[in-house]
Amino acid sequence: MEAWKETGNTTYRDQATSHLLKLASNFVRADGSTLQLGYYNSSTGAFVAGDVKQGASVDSTWSRGQAWAIQAYATAYAQTKNPAFLDIAKKVANYWIANVPADGVPFWDFAASTYKDSSAAAIAASGFAELARVAPDLTDRATYKAAVEKTLGGLLSTNYFAEGKASPGVLLHGAHWVLKNDYRDNTLVYGDFYFLQAMNRYLALA
Repeated sequence: MEAWKETGNTTYRDQATSHLLKLASNFVRADGSTLQLGYYNSSTGAFVAGDVKQGASVDSTWSRGQAWAIQAYATAYAQTKNPAFLDIAKKVANYWIANVPADGVPFWDFAASTYKDSSAAAIAASGFAELARVAPDLTDRATYKAAVEKTLGGLLSTNYFAEGKASPGVLLHGAHWVLKNDYRDNTLVYGDFYFLQAMNRYLALA
């Protein structure tokens, strides 16, 4: 999308749009949850099957992947105003809102109940803030602004905010490679980045 805006060459926009719509058709389930990983036939381009890498199972919803989807489709709508992207962004965002724990911070997988992932919450919060800015409907804007406030409120609590604690980063309790028993409870750089982005986006909301 940035290449399209810099050059005026709509091929970049059209390729990005095609890519995002195809991903949504195969990776966004009917209930708004997302498949983490999948394969396409290299000859025909047909979707073959889903797989799992960091999630709990092929049928579960890896929370950071869900957050990436909220962020990606909110951004795509902001860039293009294509209503299809708004519909997808709302679908994946609404799944999160309906299923996230009360503190606004998910477990590393929506089917799990062990390690929380503050990085997933930070990414989702940034996507919510973008939706609160660009959604045409005022009720939607209010819904996603409330989601930002809930999520950032959780992240700024003493449970997750690292101020005053021995931590190299801003957020505690980020989860990465849980199934391999690596980095299950850590500060993660992308959690900190999107937390700051979410804060800045929220402060810019009217």
